Amino acid sequence: MNKIFALFTVALLLFSCNTSSNSDNNGNSNVEVTERVTSKNQLFLDLIRPETSGMFRGIEFDMSKDEVKKIETSRGNVTIYRDETPEELIVTTDMGRNKSNFADITYSFDGQGLYSVTVESYTDTKENALEVFNEVKKYFTNKYGTPYEAEDGFSEYTIDGANKKYMIAVKNIDNVEDSFGMYIYIDITE
Repeated sequence: MNKIFALFTVALLLFSCNTSSNSDNNGNSNVEVTERVTSKNQLFLDLIRPETSGMFRGIEFDMSKDEVKKIETSRGNVTIYRDETPEELIVTTDMGRNKSNFADITYSFDGQGLYSVTVESYTDTKENALEVFNEVKKYFTNKYGTPYEAEDGFSEYTIDGANKKYMIAVKNIDNVEDSFGMYIYIDITE
């Protein structure tokens, strides 16, 4: 009986361990890291959906608009904002209980499917915005490695995924009067 318990404990530990990232000589991640997210920040959790697979909120590049729409509308805190053009799907996701904490997410499509994601998040206070930004940056850093800090204030992550090379750029916005939040851009680079 003790041997079975010991084997079960070892198996449990192996399942809960983080996998590590392999990087090239430039520090670019070529393997996405799977890690357990320990954040208790509900705004971050509602925005990023770290428990999902995919490159963002359970979404992958080249998905059709209908596939992305099905994933996003299956959540209780998401509404379709508007379809500006047939090439876009814009959703609003509530972040936490306060309705003034939300993000507008624009998914852009071409003939091959999803190729770009733009996120504009907004919070009710500068402190909330900074906390969510720090959680997002920590999450992406744990997953993809140390970002390049661009002169324009964006933290840029270059990812060499299995099917696509892409970049994620994140920037805290707190210099606009009464508007606090962040920008996230996710684009295919090759």
